[in-house]
Parts: sequence; C-alpha cells; structure tokens
Amino acid sequence: MVRDPSGEPLELIGSSIRIGDRKQAEAELRQSEERLQLALEGSALGLWDWHLSSQSTYFSPQWKRMLGFEVDELTNHHQTWENLVHPEDLPGANQALQAHLQGQAPVYQAEFRMATKQGDWKWIFSHGKVFEWDHTGQPLRMTGTHQDISDRKAINQMKDEFISIISHELRTPMISIRSSLKLLSTGLLGDLTEKGQRMLDIAVNNTDRLGRLINDILDLQRLESGQFSITKQSCEATTLIRQAVEAVQIIAHKQQIHLQILETTPLDIWADSDYILQVLINLLSNAIKFSETNTTVQIGVQPQKTSARFWVKDQGRGIPTDQLESIFGRFQQVDASDSREKGGTGLGLAICRRIVELHGGKIWVESTCGQGSTFYFACPAPSLTPSLNDSLMTDKSGFGNS
Repeated sequence: MVRDPSGEPLELIGSSIRIGDRKQAEAELRQSEERLQLALEGSALGLWDWHLSSQSTYFSPQWKRMLGFEVDELTNHHQTWENLVHPEDLPGANQALQAHLQGQAPVYQAEFRMATKQGDWKWIFSHGKVFEWDHTGQPLRMTGTHQDISDRKAINQMKDEFISIISHELRTPMISIRSSLKLLSTGLLGDLTEKGQRMLDIAVNNTDRLGRLINDILDLQRLESGQFSITKQSCEATTLIRQAVEAVQIIAHKQQIHLQILETTPLDIWADSDYILQVLINLLSNAIKFSETNTTVQIGVQPQKTSARFWVKDQGRGIPTDQLESIFGRFQQVDASDSREKGGTGLGLAICRRIVELHGGKIWVESTCGQGSTFYFACPAPSLTPSLNDSLMTDKSGFGNS
C-alpha cells in the first residue's frame, strides 16, 4: 500500500505467481498417496515409517487394526513397537534391525509375535529399508510394512506335526520289518531258493530306501521347524573334509570311484562341525552316486575374503542349466528314475541348503552336461567376531567362481 503524507491510500502494489504446476503436483501426490493406501489395505499390509533421531514412528491405520487397536489407541513411537513384540522374539528382531542399519544386510526382514488388544499373539512378518541418511552416512529414516502371517504359521505347524507323527509311526514298524528281513537273509530260519533270495534282496533294499526317506524327512522337518540347536565354534575345515572322505570311502571303493582331497592348507571356520560334516558327506555321496566307474571325485576348501568356500567336483553326467536351482528343492531329481536306480530320496540337497543357510551361507552348483558338476558352499571365518559372522554371508563378495 502506497499512502500520501496524510496517510490516505493512494495505490496498491502487488504481484501474482502462477501456481498451476504446483497445484497439479500436489494433486498428483495426493492421488499417489491414495493409491498407496488402497494398495496397502487391499494387500492387508500395515505401513510404518520410523525417524531414528526422534524415535517417532508413523503406524498406518491398517498396521494398528491388524492388532485389533483403533487409530488413537497406540502412540506413534518406536517404543510402542518394542512393547508389543513378544519378549522371546524381540532380541532376534532387533538383531536383524541392527544388521540392516549397520549395512550388513541389504534389507530388514524379521518374523516375530506381537500382542493384540484381545490379549493373544499374532505372527508378523516385517520388511523394511533405510532410505534417508545424514551427511556422515548414518541412517535417519526407515520405512517398511507388516504382514499378518499367523495363518501361515499355524498351517506350517500342523504340517510339521503331521510329518513328525507319521514319520515316527512309520519308523517303528520299519525297524521290525527290516530286522526280520535281515534275519531271513542270514539263513538261520532255513535256506531260500535262488528266486526267494532275489525277492528278499529286493525287499531289503526297498526297506533301506524307505528308512532313509523317513530319516531325511525327519531331519528336514527338524531343521525347518527350529527343533534343533546349532553350536558354532572354531573348527578346522580340512579335518572335516578328511572325516567326510573316511565316512564315504567304503561306498566309493565299491563304486570304483577315487576320492581326492585338494587345497589342504589349514583353514578355520566358524560353524557347527557336526552339521557341516553332514553337508560334506551328503555332497560326496551324491557325487559318488552319479559318477561313472573309474573316475575321480575331488573335494577341497579355499579361503575367500570373508569366508571359507568348500567344493565337491565330480565327473558325472552333469545337470541341465534350467535345473541348477530347482535341484535344491524337496524331492527333486535331475531324472525321475534316479530315485529308483540310485536309491536317493530327493531330500539330501534340500537338507544341505537348509544347514548352510542356517550358518548364514549359500550353496550353489556349476555344471556342464556330459562333463560333471561342482557343488560349492561357504561358511564364515572365525577371524571375525561371532556376532558379525552370523550375518556376514549376506555379502556375496565371499563367493567367487572357480
């Protein structure tokens, strides 16, 4: 406002700014937020947004309703989440969270129980990622989602219990049948005709195969359900290799397969020696099983940047490229007839993968059809602290090609 000496207004000077683009951007942002909210509600996901400096945390309405709470019944603070997580699950969830915040894991993932307003517990799968850092590289803000997986957990528990009960119920009569067949094969109950002996041999081989299948199912069920304990300690890698070779030496001699140990430089690993020995024996047994007579199976271990890499190489028929990943699944065979001809259960590699993953490692195979296959897996090195080793293998820098 411009005024004269007496204070009377003379003219008004101003300006105008075109804000069409800003209004359009705001409208598009609101539309994007609405779409995100609809997508989250449609997928039954709860959203959280955590400001690490102030500990203030936004919990979406769906996040709160998932636990039976109204929007205004929970405080938007990180402590709210900690108070609701089951005390037995909180240390593991926080460990996974710190691993991501410290850059040891590319994303944050955890499964834990949370208290509901009704007083019971729900299983939650949480997934998140840091997306804002300060000038020193410290995380400032993190966002993610919650998913109710209670039904899935209940189904898995029922499945595990069913498998366990059936397997145990089968094991008892199987032992009795096998003992009876073995007794018949000794001839103490009378001599058998040549045809009878062949039938007896078939029955013994099939009961042995069924027994291995039951044991493998129980092993895999125990590993996946958490009904086990892994005791990690420093152990010498080449010692485990020699023990594994000794365990399968008789089978290799019978198949006329030569076993060769390479890369025998002493090397410590941080692992449960019994479980790693089981992996080595399984891989050697597979290599022997699928190798031609008068060929060599090699085994060794090599130091990597942050790990020890074991490998088992055979001169068998190889694995097609499209099956290099699927063979680590349950009941998977390169050829469906292998389970009958070779006596495998199709669970050995699934068990190996689970054991290696529980050690924080990775298992994989490289193969050329007609030339053979090389199976690799890696374990943390004890030169690092155990707390770091448990999350170390999320970094793939320790895995190289031969």
